[in-house]
Parts: sequence; structure tokens; C-alpha cells
Amino acid sequence: MPPGTAMYAAYAAKKPLTEGLIEALGETVPLSTTRVEQIQALRTWARQRAVPASSPEAREQPRLSPIRFS
Repeated sequence: MPPGTAMYAAYAAKKPLTEGLIEALGETVPLSTTRVEQIQALRTWARQRAVPASSPEAREQPRLSPIRFS
């Protein structure tokens, strides 16, 4: 769904904007899915050329799970 489409669709259907936004979120494909190779290349580059912003202990903390909209 192109940007702004959820707003126009909700207005035309006389539905609350939140419903249109939830539908649009459900159709959104995460960048981590569509840009796997680019993200991996950036991570490889960063491991060799960047300084970590957090301590080793902080990097060992469990990561939060992404929010999934259905």
C-alpha cells in the first residue's frame, strides 16, 4: 500500500483511521525480509570497521522479539 493510502482508504470507507493503519501494517514487509543481503553486508562492514556503542556485557543481553501484526 503506497504511503498515505491507508488514510484515504479509511476516509472513503468511513472507517476509523486506526483500522486502515492496522490493515496497512499487516501488508507491510519488514526491511529485514526484503533487504537481507544489504543488511548482512552492512553488519560485516561494521564488524571490521566500527566500534561497538555498547559494552560486551550489554551485547550479551537477550534481544527483544519483533512485533508481528497479523
